[in-house]
Amino acid sequence: MEARVEARLRQQLTRWRDDLINLSRTTNRLLYFRHTRAASPEIERPGSAELLERLNGSPPADFWEFHFPPPPEKEAGEGGR
Repeated sequence: MEARVEARLRQQLTRWRDDLINLSRTTNRLLYFRHTRAASPEIERPGSAELLERLNGSPPADFWEFHFPPPPEKEAGEGGR
């Protein structure tokens, strides 16, 4: 991996780690969440049991459609390892 890319990756991972343990009200709103009627929609359907069945792949699981793009084509002169 190129040194510049690796440095950026390490910096982003450090930022994510620090954000996970940040307990301030300004950056971690989930810790201080307060339910309000106007700002917190409630999911009525499907029920939690049905949703769990669908997530676990029990029939009917065909409504979960995901797009998997094809792998990028290698450009001329690019070696495969």
